[in-house]
Amino acid sequence: MNIIRYLVGLIVFFTILSFCVWGSGGNLWIFLDVLSFIIVGLGTLALLRTGWTFREMGKAFALAFADKAGTDELAWADAFFTAMGRYFTMSGLGGFFLGIIIMLKYLADKSMIGPNLAVALLSVLYALLFQLIIVIPMRALLQKKLSASRAD
Repeated sequence: MNIIRYLVGLIVFFTILSFCVWGSGGNLWIFLDVLSFIIVGLGTLALLRTGWTFREMGKAFALAFADKAGTDELAWADAFFTAMGRYFTMSGLGGFFLGIIIMLKYLADKSMIGPNLAVALLSVLYALLFQLIIVIPMRALLQKKLSASRAD
């Protein structure tokens, strides 16, 4: 049941964002940048891999949606999502600085300013969105379950 609420929430969230972008005359395609995604998404995944196996990562997600889990397991999964949130934040910040530094390096070439500024800003945006759609909801589910298990 939790997974359905989560997916419905994601759909509603992205529908609202899409409507706001479309309503302001924008185009959703301008928000897609492969380099920013690699820096934030794959960079975070690579950093997570230093401490967790892919199986353990999957287990953390499963625990967030599980009906029953032990307090220790829930605390472990919460630690995973806490680390994930920090990695997203730092990867987004790293992408921001990379974009700004490259932009400043090629400041004389006006055609390089826009794309590199976009990498900088989209890296931060992706980090924020990943936090909003993955880390915060998963931690909220886990914290709710931890509170309930401690109350028992």
